[in-house]
Amino acid sequence: MSTQVFGGVRLNASHARAVRESGFGAAEIYGAPPHFDLTDEDRVAEAAVFFAEEGVKVTAVHAPYKAHDPCRGRARRLTPTAAEPDMIGITMEYVMAGVRAARRFGAPAVILHCGAYGDKMTGAVVSNFASFFTMLEERLAGSDVKIALENVATPVSDPVYLSYFLEKYELKHFGICLDVAHANIGGDPAAAAGCCGDRLLQVHVSDNNGKEDKHAIPFEGEIDWAAVIRALRAAGYEGCLNFEPRGPAPPEVMLEKCRAVYDRLMELS
Repeated sequence: MSTQVFGGVRLNASHARAVRESGFGAAEIYGAPPHFDLTDEDRVAEAAVFFAEEGVKVTAVHAPYKAHDPCRGRARRLTPTAAEPDMIGITMEYVMAGVRAARRFGAPAVILHCGAYGDKMTGAVVSNFASFFTMLEERLAGSDVKIALENVATPVSDPVYLSYFLEKYELKHFGICLDVAHANIGGDPAAAAGCCGDRLLQVHVSDNNGKEDKHAIPFEGEIDWAAVIRALRAAGYEGCLNFEPRGPAPPEVMLEKCRAVYDRLMELS
């Protein structure tokens, strides 16, 4: 369960308890302030303790994709496809903060949005993309934490291209986080699942209508979940299905619905 189910509320021990009591044994930490600031090492240490005390395993830390810019008085997008040197540097530092947090939690991966919505497959975007990850690969030398690149419904983040990209540049500290809902926007999520191979580290599940990223609970949209589950099984994926629900319903309601849906997903063949 992604802790984003609790919205913008500051992450606390009651959230770890709610995850456990709803029947989930694992969580992904949603590193988006004010919910959770990965750069606050005291908060990371505190959260690692209360998740451990509740017996909830942290499987991944999600790096933020926006950061407040005090000079401009607004949020700026953090993305590895950025052209501005300052944003490249800030994005890199947030990723490395995520790596440090993941180590503290005992999590094997940091989730990183693989660009920004609207990215085109242009020479500039691809060049920025390649430069960012080759630099990050150097900084990750010797690390036991991997970066799971999440598809965000853009050509450069398509799982087919990501598989090719990671192979071409021989990036050892990276894999793929398949977001099923993102893959469903103008595409086929089952086909996306089938092309990741052994690079598939994490899977995000929510539902939509194929046009908007609604973060609905599975079976409340138009995704063919039977086809997705078959594809994941055929690919040999044995990791978590991480739920990312958002909506007006209280967190406890969404937690209960997601737990029931998990059982339903596991019954598909």
